[in-house]
Amino acid sequence: MVLSAYKKAFGILMRKPVRLWGVSLLGSLLVGLACLFGVLPIIVIPIALTLGLGMVSVFYRGSHGEEINSDLLFAGFKSFWKTVAAMGWQWLWTFIWAPVPVMNIIKIYSYRFVPYYLLTRPEYDGPVALRASMEETKGYRWKLLFADLLAPLAVVFGLGLLAALALIPYVGIFFDIVLFAASILIGLVLPLFMGLVQACMFDEVQEARRLEASRPKGKICPGCGSSVPADAKFCANCGFNFVQQPPYQQPYQPPQYQQPVYPQQPYQQPVYQQPVYPQQPQFQQPYQGAEGAPAAGAWDGTSGEYQPPQQG
Repeated sequence: MVLSAYKKAFGILMRKPVRLWGVSLLGSLLVGLACLFGVLPIIVIPIALTLGLGMVSVFYRGSHGEEINSDLLFAGFKSFWKTVAAMGWQWLWTFIWAPVPVMNIIKIYSYRFVPYYLLTRPEYDGPVALRASMEETKGYRWKLLFADLLAPLAVVFGLGLLAALALIPYVGIFFDIVLFAASILIGLVLPLFMGLVQACMFDEVQEARRLEASRPKGKICPGCGSSVPADAKFCANCGFNFVQQPPYQQPYQPPQYQQPVYPQQPYQQPVYQQPVYPQQPQFQQPYQGAEGAPAAGAWDGTSGEYQPPQQG
């Protein structure tokens, strides 16, 4: 996140260095004139706060590749009292927490997004913007602090190295010249770069929050079926290890028997049918003579041989 914001801010600074430097210099001069010729602090502070919002607008519009001009410095004067109230509310709470060690740094980064909400969400007033900034910077404050410290620490290290090289006899004069030129260049460019970095960090945090909101808030433990946080490594209920097991693995469940559903047929009245019995074979009785004996030469029905008639 921090390196992405630095890369984006550096690219914007390389494209529009003169315009950014000119508008920021104009804003600094206006704030200085307001402090110099202001009779009462009650007049100077509102003007300085409104011009401060204008500088934030310059860096924010510049980070999105929009046109940069001096009109952005006076963007807060369109709703002067709302801007003064919101920026003053942020400044007041920062001043209240200033004497408390550690908490003063936390609160500074908790209220960092108030000016950006006034630019991107015009319906927000001071208290709403302050609460929204405190809520949406949770989990990202250390990254905002790291983004603010990375470039200055690198500058201090580089200038310290040049100062050490300047102590070398005979060639030290060369490093003195380089150190002087680098100090002037850094003094002109570093405020612009840090303003762009802060604007880019606002976009990075908003994008990270959108991605976080799209992810599932929890997962189901395969061991016991209870709901656990999405980043949990162990289930507090049954001790299931999500690191060694593939996530979201559901336990085997045997198939449940379901009664088959047959299509209903319309009722039909049974038709009575006469039973058919097998017919017994009928044998023809042999021909009998007058006295009841079989005729000569006739088959008696029992013997399989033919008996010819006997002659007397």
